[in-house]
Amino acid sequence: QLAIGDLQAAARTVEELSGRSLLEVTPGSVSRLAIETVASDAVTNLVAPALWAGVGGAAGLGGYKLARRADFLVGRSSGAQGPALISQIDDIALWLPARLTALLVAVAKPTKAPAILSALKNG
Repeated sequence: QLAIGDLQAAARTVEELSGRSLLEVTPGSVSRLAIETVASDAVTNLVAPALWAGVGGAAGLGGYKLARRADFLVGRSSGAQGPALISQIDDIALWLPARLTALLVAVAKPTKAPAILSALKNG
């Protein structure tokens, strides 16, 4: 939709897919949200499960899935200390897979590797 110039339709589609709202609807903001959504989904639904299954077998995968499910159900629902701890466990479970995904993208797209590695180092 963005490629054919229908910016509003592209914005609606990416907002529906991401579950997030755009504050400003521009071609750049629509593209950024689409890329962020694909990257996030790649980490949480592909790289992280494969990594934790490879590291810990069924127990590693089960632990990862438990952390994700607990965070979804209670982790961010209130300001209580227990839910905050669950969110931190989920964040820790995704830290290494997120960086591994960035490195995989850098290998797949060497021209972008310096920017990706800089982002990893600084953020």
